[in-house]
Amino acid sequence: MHRRMFNRLAYLLFLLFAVSSPTHAFPTKATVPAPKDLRLCRAQDPMTSFIEQLISRYGDDLGCFRSEDTVVLRGGHRTATQPRMYAFAIALPSGPYSASDVENLFLEVSDKWKNYKHLDQQGRADYDKRINDLVGKALPFSASGVAVSIQPPTLVSIRRVGTEAYVVISLRQRKVTLADDVLVSTAVDASGIVLKGDSMLRLSLVRELREPDDVPKAEEAIAEWIRAVRAVPVGSSDGGR
Repeated sequence: MHRRMFNRLAYLLFLLFAVSSPTHAFPTKATVPAPKDLRLCRAQDPMTSFIEQLISRYGDDLGCFRSEDTVVLRGGHRTATQPRMYAFAIALPSGPYSASDVENLFLEVSDKWKNYKHLDQQGRADYDKRINDLVGKALPFSASGVAVSIQPPTLVSIRRVGTEAYVVISLRQRKVTLADDVLVSTAVDASGIVLKGDSMLRLSLVRELREPDDVPKAEEAIAEWIRAVRAVPVGSSDGGR
């Protein structure tokens, strides 16, 4: 249930980034450290208030972040610019939680992922081919990327990080259908569940797939973010810096 809700949230964030016009304003506040190389979303950006409303449906908003560098999504005749990478953090409701809750959720999520293709099980040659095929479809000059419909996610890896966290890395294609065009995003989704005191946090980071090493870069980014969040004392606010 949690996985479906957050996948939908990530899709809606992608849509907002893809169709919103950027504005310059003061950043919002955050209660977790920002992922490396990302900044806070802007308070007056037309998408920010809607993002906060969306996040509030799933838990407490701990921060929305994005990269300064952008990528172009190209349709048949329309283009849209979105961040190369964006992220959000949520505190799940209905606590308090313990390490056993993290383990139970890990087992539940692992079982559900058995229904999807696992990239690591395809062998190195197939892995490289799959990544390069997705990269080709994502590049702005590739017309085939526009016609691709949403594909089921492909699992790259799912692993525990000690007894109080786990990480899921997957590949996803998302599309937004406009009145006169279709835009497709191919991205690496990196998500982590982290126990912080008696709270359970969901950290989600999405990196547009443009090069094969975007996958390990996303894996490294979510691992660093988890370490940064864990390093902040319980009850303190990092302010997103």
